[in-house]
Formats: sequence, structure tokens, C-alpha cells
Amino acid sequence: MGIAVFWDNREQTVLCQSIVGTWTWEDYDRSIYQAYTTIRSVNYTVHLIGDIRYSAPQSLTPAWPSLGRALRHLPDNIGLAITVGTGYFTASFYHQLAQSFPAAAKRIRHVMTMDAAHALIDNFEGFSERAV
Repeated sequence: MGIAVFWDNREQTVLCQSIVGTWTWEDYDRSIYQAYTTIRSVNYTVHLIGDIRYSAPQSLTPAWPSLGRALRHLPDNIGLAITVGTGYFTASFYHQLAQSFPAAAKRIRHVMTMDAAHALIDNFEGFSERAV
């Protein structure tokens, strides 16, 4: 099926990257480019939700180049980057990803449900100067 990028709310402050079925890292790279271009087109904070709940298992191709690129090139006006998915492995993986990219770590979150993602966004108060 692939990856779709769309606004998740009327205010256009939450962008959703919905990953459904089979996809490739090239699909992911294109969706990140689309998401980051959209986020950079506005002059306010935009949160990004990556919904992987309906993603098919990924092939054994390396994830690190694409994920590393995405985390090194975060838009200045991105708020939280939340992945919604299932399983301990996913949570553990995103924890290690945050440790590997300290500049992005303050933004990366992993939750199990879309409700939990929206709750994080609803409670977001920005980043302190010390955390930036």
C-alpha cells in the first residue's frame, strides 16, 4: 500500500505519516521529504505522527541510513516526532534511536495508540532553552 502524508487536524499543526502494508525505504525517504517540505512551509510548530500500526513487516534492508538522514535533517519548526506502533521491540528500537541522535532525542517519542500521541501533543509546552 505504501505511505501517505496528510494533515491530521483542521489547524494544520499535526502532520500524519501513515504507513500501511508493504513499503520500501525509498518510499519512506520520499514521505519524509514530503513531510519536511510541508512542515517547513509554515512558520509555526508542527508535530509529526508516524503511524506504523498497519505496516507490514519490513524487509531486511538497512533502516539506519534513512532514519539517520531523517533525524539529522529535522525541520527547525518540528515539535514532537511521535511513532505510533505496537510491541516492545519497537519501543526499544526508538529508545536506542533517540540515544544515537541526541540532538533529536528531545523530540522523539513512541506510543502504542493514536490517542496517546494526541495526548502528548495536547500537553506539549515547547522545549526549554536548556533542552534545545
